[in-house]
Amino acid sequence: MEKAYLSQPLRPFVLLTSVSVRYSEILAAVKFKDVTIAFSRCPPSQFERPESIARRGLRPHPLGYSAVKVRVTGRDPYSAGDRALENLDLLRGLWNLYLNFGRWRISSGESRKCVNEIVPGPIHTIHVPNGKAATDEYWFEPEFDARVNGVALENNYLKVKKFESWARKQLQLCPYGMRIEKLIIRYTRALDERNLTNAFLRIWSLLEELTATQMLNHKLTVRRAARLFQNHEYAQLVLNNLRSFRNRIVHESHETDQAEGLLYEAKSYVETMLRFLLKYHRTFSSLEELGKFLDLPINRDALRTGLRYRRFALELDTGEDPS
Repeated sequence: MEKAYLSQPLRPFVLLTSVSVRYSEILAAVKFKDVTIAFSRCPPSQFERPESIARRGLRPHPLGYSAVKVRVTGRDPYSAGDRALENLDLLRGLWNLYLNFGRWRISSGESRKCVNEIVPGPIHTIHVPNGKAATDEYWFEPEFDARVNGVALENNYLKVKKFESWARKQLQLCPYGMRIEKLIIRYTRALDERNLTNAFLRIWSLLEELTATQMLNHKLTVRRAARLFQNHEYAQLVLNNLRSFRNRIVHESHETDQAEGLLYEAKSYVETMLRFLLKYHRTFSSLEELGKFLDLPINRDALRTGLRYRRFALELDTGEDPS
């Protein structure tokens, strides 16, 4: 079956969906390698919706959202659809990483919304290039929240695009860029969650991978994550508090009304590490190498001592008997 699948030729498909961005003519098309993402005010009229959507009375295009066409290639509609959604979520991830950075929110009384400003619409359909539905099936977003309005990007658009362009260049230059792309996709999908406790757990899991401590002690996760911050002692206190809540949620099914604050604290560390990794990826050959760097002592005297010992070890590495 695998052989039969791989023998199929690649064919062009178009995913039709929407995102919570108010349409403007400044929204330029984006290209990721052979994938093109284009925006429009409304879904193109020649694109027919599967009958299953009409039968269920679904509304695929929320008011105030931009329609999106993602052109991809795939061996079948389903693999093409998955690939299209991954590329769209990578773009959303970069935009949200810029917009979310340093942003906090405290909700009172109301049912809390997800963190992301740019979220996917409720329905995604896959088509052949002429607009005909490639299958009667469709993808849907179980976390879609109709309260999330379309965001106007006009004032921030140039800054968002500048960050996106810089980040995409770094991802192309990085030998493990695909791994970072997956982390950015996980980041934005976690912050699409309406259940902020679940979002917190997913963000903490991301922090574990960024610090290369998935299978190690969470105390190491805390120590490594705090290493990048000038006031690392305070960062360790905050991270230890997050670690404690994470353990109570996982092991005791603990529910807390502090989930929003915990999530915003956790995401700030993940965002800082993602941006650090994009900027300094050339310094490290892998995330595991980054983890070793984060294990270095904070104290400058200890760093100088360690450096002196390493230089001495290199001088001794001549193959001669030191006696």
